Amino acid sequence: MSFLARRCAPSNIYAHRLFRRTIFGRASGTKVPAAPRPTPSPLTSPGPVAAESVSEATDLEPDLRQLPHPLGIRDHPTTKSQTWKERRDELMDQNVRMEKRRNIVKQATQGYFNDFNRLSHHGGKTWLSPKVLVKAEKALYLPNIEGERLDPREPVHTTNLCAGRISIVSIITTKASEAIPFLILFSPEHVESFTKSSLEAYQNNPHFQFIQINLQENRLKSLVVSLFIHALKREVPASLHSLYIISHQNMEDIRQAIALDNKHVGYVYLVDENLKIRWAGCANATPEEREALLRCTGVLLKRFDATTRSQTVPPCD
Repeated sequence: MSFLARRCAPSNIYAHRLFRRTIFGRASGTKVPAAPRPTPSPLTSPGPVAAESVSEATDLEPDLRQLPHPLGIRDHPTTKSQTWKERRDELMDQNVRMEKRRNIVKQATQGYFNDFNRLSHHGGKTWLSPKVLVKAEKALYLPNIEGERLDPREPVHTTNLCAGRISIVSIITTKASEAIPFLILFSPEHVESFTKSSLEAYQNNPHFQFIQINLQENRLKSLVVSLFIHALKREVPASLHSLYIISHQNMEDIRQAIALDNKHVGYVYLVDENLKIRWAGCANATPEEREALLRCTGVLLKRFDATTRSQTVPPCD
């Protein structure tokens, strides 16, 4: 073997044999046996039956589990805008920067139709609602969501709107989640499947309110919604116009905190008078979830009514 051949020869035994065959076999006419092909292992290369079982296991939808943790943010929400010092401190915070970076990477790695494709699994439902209320000491706060009332057209914040009352807050982004079905995948209606029984039972209670947030983060979609405000007013009952909010707020910073996983799915949150999320639901409601919301709303209203009466009754001399 020449000096150049020795310098170029690889160290791997199989590659070395192939190298000798390439360099010397063709020139001399001798046949160098090819490197033996490794036999497939049953652990690494499944046969037809194993491959079929793997594909079947992949197609199976995972079982839905109950919401594993309380939803919301730890700090009390505020309607005030960030000061220059607060924005500077946030930019200098390594944890905040890393969290924003993870959100950007997550958005960049997801396809445009990712949310739509997820509707084929449990209708877009990713978790089940809790059967009971989240304890007040463990519950987290509903983030502030700003927008504009349907009528009168004025700015409003959920922090001001929900304080001091028991609220069912729904977030809707499409006609599907708003209870107007246009595809088979979206029927029956999402928000209405949760709230119909509760609204019939408690809509006349002065301490109860039903807030709908039409969330349109996409600027083009928000423009389309603004062009059809009059049609939207005809669809929404007049008694709910002041509690119907059209919002263009960017939700990326709080999306994970309130489990806003799919823009084609409706979400429902039961918020107490202290702005804490005590119960939540998503997508189409099961009968158990519908009853749980009805029961939990009644419990909060009874407690709030009792607290209000005890504060208004003058002390006995």
